[in-house]
Amino acid sequence: MKRFVWPALKTLIAVVVAVALVKIAFFPSQNDGTTADISPGYAADVKTVPVTKGSISNTVSVKGHIVQDATVEVQADLAGVVDSVAVEKDSPGQCRRPAALHQALRVPAPGDQDR
Repeated sequence: MKRFVWPALKTLIAVVVAVALVKIAFFPSQNDGTTADISPGYAADVKTVPVTKGSISNTVSVKGHIVQDATVEVQADLAGVVDSVAVEKDSPGQCRRPAALHQALRVPAPGDQDR
């Protein structure tokens, strides 16, 4: 008897809850007297401007020097063409130790021209 009563009771409760939720969500109450009359306590004055065609420009004036970074010798253990070299910097103008240099070598195929 327990095998059928408890599952049937749980299913009945689930159906009642589902019907109540559907009623609340899709069929609201028709009583107009129960709604709250809420109005904002502050009215913002919004200024509007008519749209016109124009240009947008921004001028920046900067003083400074353009300098070249110090040359660093990169040693490669493989034969090929150095395709790119990446260097991590600690601070402006200060490179890390040479072991921190990362290099990418491209081994040209026979008959391939250098880039």
